[in-house]
Amino acid sequence: DQSISIFLKIDESILIRKREERLFAGILLAIFTVALSTTLIVIVMQRYLGPLLPLTTAAETIASGGYSTRVETIGANEVGRLEIAFNKMAEGIQEHVEDLAVARDVADNALKAKGEFLATMSHEIRTPMNGVIGMADLLSQSELTEDQRSMLNTIRDSGNSLLTVINDILDFSKIEAGKLDIESVPFSMSDVIEGAAATISPNASRKNVQIVTYVDPNISQTLFGDPVRL
Repeated sequence: DQSISIFLKIDESILIRKREERLFAGILLAIFTVALSTTLIVIVMQRYLGPLLPLTTAAETIASGGYSTRVETIGANEVGRLEIAFNKMAEGIQEHVEDLAVARDVADNALKAKGEFLATMSHEIRTPMNGVIGMADLLSQSELTEDQRSMLNTIRDSGNSLLTVINDILDFSKIEAGKLDIESVPFSMSDVIEGAAATISPNASRKNVQIVTYVDPNISQTLFGDPVRL
């Protein structure tokens, strides 16, 4: 048998040139792909994200208190429908805020009118009560029997209690206005309790109820606080 050998001689420069051509083509393809992607991103941003910037700015303005802010509606696409919905929402917020402002003004006026009414009525009631208490004080300086003096003290204590109620009515208005001042003066707990008991004892006696007061002796004779409100 005879063997046949074939020898091929290829120019190496041709292979190098082919590799360079493929490498160059790959680089061009990569550059084209990046350029195309960048172009698509820019188009998407201009078409969709660009119109959203005014919405973002308007939302920030509304959050800062500019409730009359609106955005211009451009087109009838998804962004346009979003702009329309945003404007309707902004109108609802503005109407709600305006309604709250009106309700606040009405409440403030009502509170002011109530305070003025309480102050007027308290003054009208307090003036004659001060006269009653003053006359009771003058009457206590005259000659009275024990029963008369007891009844007079009850009248005076009841008048003071009524004045306290009137002052409490004023206190409610002061609490609402944040202007209530609590006194801190020395007082006797025994005197406060006995005075309260003396005020209600006539009514209790008519119902055959005996009022008995007791103050723990361990309690200090002199305390600091607001005896009238206590």
